[in-house]
Amino acid sequence: MKGFESHGSRADYLAREALTAQLQVLQTGLPLTAWAVFQHKGGDWHALAVSGEVGNTDLALLAQTVLDRATPGDADAEPFEFRPANAAELDLLGARAGVSQIFRAMLTPCGGYSRGALLGWLHGGTQSPTPDSRILTPTLASMVGIMHLHAELITTERLVLDTRHEELLDPLTGTLNRTGWDQYLQQIEAGLKASDEDAMIAVLDVDDLKAVNERDGRAAGDEMLRRAAQTIHAVLRRRDCVARLGADEFAILMQDISSSEAEALAARLATALKAVDISISAGLAMKSEGGTLKKAFALADASMYANKRKKNGMPARNESDIEDDGPAA
Repeated sequence: MKGFESHGSRADYLAREALTAQLQVLQTGLPLTAWAVFQHKGGDWHALAVSGEVGNTDLALLAQTVLDRATPGDADAEPFEFRPANAAELDLLGARAGVSQIFRAMLTPCGGYSRGALLGWLHGGTQSPTPDSRILTPTLASMVGIMHLHAELITTERLVLDTRHEELLDPLTGTLNRTGWDQYLQQIEAGLKASDEDAMIAVLDVDDLKAVNERDGRAAGDEMLRRAAQTIHAVLRRRDCVARLGADEFAILMQDISSSEAEALAARLATALKAVDISISAGLAMKSEGGTLKKAFALADASMYANKRKKNGMPARNESDIEDDGPAA
């Protein structure tokens, strides 16, 4: 069947299970070839639950033909309508789907902020049954309630996701924070284990943040950090990841990149940041150098500190100071 997606959110799954059970009850009150519950979102109708012999029926076309072409309010006064397919529907659907009878009911909860609809159809050549309102009317009312709960669950899911998303972001720069970076690194690490693709990690330290804070105030320092984040984003590819790890430290993860490309990127970053009056100390490491992203991150961090100490005329740290995360994967 076309136009039906079996995956989705937890709210979609729960609604699908409940609605499918109700469709089976509807079938006892009006035996049809197939049923489908639709939700209107993003300007289109999407099938949320189906039952019966759907076959190759194009559900998106069916919904567009029957629901979008309906006159507003023509079925709202009655709980449902069951009628022969009209000329326009037969013209668009009849030859392909063999639809002869159409059942339609709107499933819009009170308040109307979540639009839903139920369609049932009967293929030609099948004797038309008589609807049993004693079964259909209360079942439709239950389905309206399910659609209402589904809308509430979707809203709650979005709020939870937004909250989780905000917890992983640095509020000043809009980049990932340290927690978000660690989680992202773990996710990408898992994906790269089954691939020969290399990746690069860069650690950047904004050299003069402390001096700017002391001389011009923290607001000026915050503006400097925002400017740094915006400049870094402007240089990188859209799929690259940026995180602010500490007061003046940023990290970058780029996948599918060679060491020569990584070095060229570092040069472009330094040039772009210098153009906005920001000096950095940077360290780079390839995943292939350490074997894991975690080890590459430690190498890049150590390289950044070595470059910073060299810039400040200080002796380099001993390489044994780099944290070892065990054997390379």
